[in-house]
Amino acid sequence: MEPITFAEVNVLDANSEYRGVPTKHLMEEAGKSTAEHILETGGAGKRVLIICGSGNNGGDGFVVARYLAEDTEVEVVLLRSRDHTRSEISRANLRQAEEIGVKIGRVGDDLAAKVAASDLIVDAMLGVGVAGAPRGVYADAVKIVNGSGKRVVSVDIPTGWGTEMAIRPESTVTFHAPKVGMGEECGQIVVKPIGIPEEAERFAGPGELTLVPLVPRDAHKGTRGNVLVIGGGPFTGAPTLAAIAAHRCGIDLVYVAVPGAVAPVVSGYSMDLIVHPVGGSTADKLAPTHLEAVMAWEDRADAVVLGPGMGDDPGSLELAASVYKRLAAAGKPVVVDADALKAVRTMGEVPPHPGAVLTPHAGEFAILAGEPLPSDLDARVQAVRTLATEMGCTVLSKGPVDVVSDGKRVKLNDSGNAAMATGGTGDVLSGAVGAMLAKGMDPFDAARAAAFLVGAAGDEGLEELGHSMLASDMLWNLPGVLSEHVPWWNGR
Repeated sequence: MEPITFAEVNVLDANSEYRGVPTKHLMEEAGKSTAEHILETGGAGKRVLIICGSGNNGGDGFVVARYLAEDTEVEVVLLRSRDHTRSEISRANLRQAEEIGVKIGRVGDDLAAKVAASDLIVDAMLGVGVAGAPRGVYADAVKIVNGSGKRVVSVDIPTGWGTEMAIRPESTVTFHAPKVGMGEECGQIVVKPIGIPEEAERFAGPGELTLVPLVPRDAHKGTRGNVLVIGGGPFTGAPTLAAIAAHRCGIDLVYVAVPGAVAPVVSGYSMDLIVHPVGGSTADKLAPTHLEAVMAWEDRADAVVLGPGMGDDPGSLELAASVYKRLAAAGKPVVVDADALKAVRTMGEVPPHPGAVLTPHAGEFAILAGEPLPSDLDARVQAVRTLATEMGCTVLSKGPVDVVSDGKRVKLNDSGNAAMATGGTGDVLSGAVGAMLAKGMDPFDAARAAAFLVGAAGDEGLEELGHSMLASDMLWNLPGVLSEHVPWWNGR
């Protein structure tokens, strides 16, 4: 199995819960499989000391203790008081271990003496949720364990892994898949399944929203990202929907470059948008001569949304092609939607742009790929992966099940519903993708997170309004989805 990042571990945990497998079950299986490894490798009858931290890695350790209680002489040592045990699941597993008679050592007990009296040490101190070198009692514990010469088994990753202050285990029992970068410093790497459902890995879910970067407490205007929307002309609602969607996803500033004749209409939709008229007050569509004008805010924007409401006038498409080439050369993230997709396909040799996300529906996909999008899901996945590889970008193919691929990775999304088959929902999606890009997210991550987010907003809209829902209604639901699934979203 391919190694996964720490961030992806959080994605899978949240998606497993969403798909019906709770974190409690994952913790149970993690502890059980670690205990099985210990017993299978000579641990039976031994004196086992499990050193537990205050997070879920410690919770895994409490489960290990329960499963070892009958076959070993086991003791748990808490590095911090039980009041510091953070999750209710971990606290419950600590109580269960006590109820069956597992000895629980208190903070302040002589750890060095306990380690010396043990045959085997289980490292359940710090897991994937902690970065940096251990400090305080954790650092003290690492020094004691490493200096003991005892056999050590680490749970998921060695405490302090990647730093000079790291546990040096004989083996590491890691879960679901190896973690990126694991090597000989982890000892023998034993990968154990813990019941993460296939759907949690294959389909997007709330876990994707854990990838949204945390806003620092000292944030200022621009910290959360700025977006430039280029479009409009025949249609005024599309660029507005994209721009407001970006704002609702927590973007600081949104610039909207539209033809001068329609700029007052777009401005009238929202006082929160910075609308830039292009081509004079009589210009009703974008033209090749407008390149510098539409890119006036390029340096201030962290990402560009290209195409909403632009129309398919040949001059507008020529402009879109020029914008795309310029952004590709500069490495500036961009979302390409609607008629601008035609421009990308017809520009001749398309420059690869790893920072680009193309968002075609089935008809637009056929234009890009030169052949229809297959109806069979597995065939669709392959077609989207192939197109992403050929064009050197990320493709988000919209449909009843969205397919996202950067040519290497693939993610499906099944949030959303048939009521979203109305004008403007694609513009909301392009704005959401643009927002995630502007926050610095990897294009593949931005696309899969936005796909789930907008689909979930549509699902909320369906519950409230049924098939009367409009694209503009979904804008009001974006904050609710983010608040529900991004723990810090409503914090200061």
